Amino acid sequence: MRPRRVVVSLAVIAAVGALVAGAPGSRAASRPHMEFGPATVSDPIIFGAEPAFHFDSTNDERSFVDFPIGSSSNTGILLRSTDGSKTFIKRYASIMDASTGGPGCAFRQVPYCQTGGGGDTDLNVNPTTGSVSFSSQEAVVQQAVGVSLDHGVSFPNARVSALPGKVIGVDRQWQASWKGTQTRFIEYHVPAAGIFVNRSDDEGLTWAGGIIPAVTDVAQTGAMATDNTGGPHNHTLYVSYLSYVLDNFKPGVVVSTDGGATWTKHLLEQATDAGTPRNFVTMALDTAGNAYVTWVDGDSQHTYLSVSKADVGTNVANPGSQWTKPVRIDSGLNVTIFPYIVAGSAGRIAVGFYGTTAAGPTPDDVAPGQAGWYPYVVYSDNALCGAGTNPCAAPTFHQSKIAHRINQDDQICTAGTACAADPTSNRNLADYFGLSLDNDGHIGVVWDDTNNETKMPFAKVARQVSGPSLYAGKPNATGSVTGTNGQSDLSNDAKYPIAGTKLLTSKSQNGLDLLGSRVFMRNKDFFEVRMKVKDLGSLSTVVPGGGSAFDDSGTHLAQARYITRWDFGGQSYYVAGTVPGGSNTMTFGAGTVSLAEAIANGVSVNSTDGNNYKPLTSAHGEVQGDEIVVDVPVASVGSVTKGSSLISVQSFSMLGGVDTITSLQQAAIVVDGTPAFDTSVPNVPAGVGPPAAGTPGTGGGGSGGGLATTGAPYAVGVVALALLVAAGVVRRRVTR
Repeated sequence: MRPRRVVVSLAVIAAVGALVAGAPGSRAASRPHMEFGPATVSDPIIFGAEPAFHFDSTNDERSFVDFPIGSSSNTGILLRSTDGSKTFIKRYASIMDASTGGPGCAFRQVPYCQTGGGGDTDLNVNPTTGSVSFSSQEAVVQQAVGVSLDHGVSFPNARVSALPGKVIGVDRQWQASWKGTQTRFIEYHVPAAGIFVNRSDDEGLTWAGGIIPAVTDVAQTGAMATDNTGGPHNHTLYVSYLSYVLDNFKPGVVVSTDGGATWTKHLLEQATDAGTPRNFVTMALDTAGNAYVTWVDGDSQHTYLSVSKADVGTNVANPGSQWTKPVRIDSGLNVTIFPYIVAGSAGRIAVGFYGTTAAGPTPDDVAPGQAGWYPYVVYSDNALCGAGTNPCAAPTFHQSKIAHRINQDDQICTAGTACAADPTSNRNLADYFGLSLDNDGHIGVVWDDTNNETKMPFAKVARQVSGPSLYAGKPNATGSVTGTNGQSDLSNDAKYPIAGTKLLTSKSQNGLDLLGSRVFMRNKDFFEVRMKVKDLGSLSTVVPGGGSAFDDSGTHLAQARYITRWDFGGQSYYVAGTVPGGSNTMTFGAGTVSLAEAIANGVSVNSTDGNNYKPLTSAHGEVQGDEIVVDVPVASVGSVTKGSSLISVQSFSMLGGVDTITSLQQAAIVVDGTPAFDTSVPNVPAGVGPPAAGTPGTGGGGSGGGLATTGAPYAVGVVALALLVAAGVVRRRVTR
């Protein structure tokens, strides 16, 4: 009877799991509610406000994150994933390759360096060819753009340009491309002066335009989109914007039907008694060429949507000229900010924004401890309702949280660069975050999380794992909301361009090739992290050149560091194992993301651009075969206990200089990472020994309990524990 009862229990768990995952035919499959997987930290070292996210539609496993660092560091960041957005690696030009910049790239850690950088960034992926255009503002004096024909691996000198035209006061650029062609567009605005548009018909070899403003009286632009449907309005260009003084700060779009030669303004209605829209007015086009614009009303603080159906009324001859009255799309929230919209099939849209139940009354007035902010997404499959002859009364909207915890517990200053004048203001999120759709119409999103002692933002990525597709006829999303304690990582992916080797052909660094990690309570006093590496047989060879070499960015390879970091109780904690170049010894420690281990930004000793992850406290540790085991006192990591909820648990291997560096451009570079997971911390499984140095209260060490190297979670030796954890995950997911 006992085996029979076990089979029934597993069947029940499997059935409930299918429901939660949104399997075809399940109750969850028909729900408009969306869930998102665990949040991946796109880069654990560098803080990144105002991030954007883009899938490469030629390969859904490939995606990109970009964000600016600031004029103090002359750096705009581009990160690339080739494993379905589970891990990201920074792209940078080689000082060894004259065709992509050569010695001028030293200490830049940027994808190209023939131009400057350090201001706003943006990226566009051509939907047919997969060519990548990355723009990085040179402070506020110039716009620079580079085009990659190998999916973001390299940006040749010939395709990197400082744009002709306006050279001072430039702000926030946006890009678009015509499907399957070599034609690209980039637009930016200069406050009060207007919108400037540049065009390239040869994938960035040459650029034209931008000498005079294409549109005047513009306070801010919010997005650029192009009709790639092949329909009546094919190649029509749209830019959403906020008008300036003459048009009384209203939301609007400008439209070009002749490839950017001429533009027509169309102002949109505002909500009743509306104030000036806050921040960006953003837009998207669906696969039928219908246009959608969203913004936050400056009086009510709610997010609104207006729609322009392509085949009705004046839109037939003049696209973008006829719009619906704005409708509110958020629900149950008091304050929203930073909307960003994506569209799929006709009428199917998703809008992401930050929202809070705090009283406000504005984002600037939300105080710490008043519920905090979450990134939300609102989905609609009938957003065209009320546009043209559509007979329904009103569109419907379905709201879901994206993150598994608040992303900021403070105000959000919306005064732009003027926030710097108020030392009490918080503009650490900057001004927006981004969404993108994969080929199945499922959402990928990047947002900022400032839950750490520095209050600076990690750029986090998550993909939709349940709920509907934005493309008609495509399946619902499926996947795990939390991941697995013991989530495995791909082998042979620790490729790192060292001393002139090429990224695509370089040998994987076995001693830095992470295979996964897991976390436990050793006992009530000690928290344990275990990191599996492909080969730790010779620590002295882990650092190339024995500590005297440099990588292709000019970074001194003085040491290797393995970290596992996670979020807990409003902070970010980590454990670390460090190997000096040429050494056979690994030292161990732990810490909290804080100014004590920060990389100074060169402007203020009280601010930081990133982390060294140098240990701030000691820890027991040992290399057990090819597994790194670290036991740290719970008091050093937030007094974690059994059952504590850890968010975004990830491990990273990195190479870099010693911990005394003060320049972001000399920061360590990530070689490999593991997929993120969330977990309720379990006790360590029976038979898994502590580090040989011993942990007080547990007796001696031991070398047993190594992790298996294959399998979905590789911790195959703890099946019973996994079943208990799975049951707990199902229970939480059903009731959340």
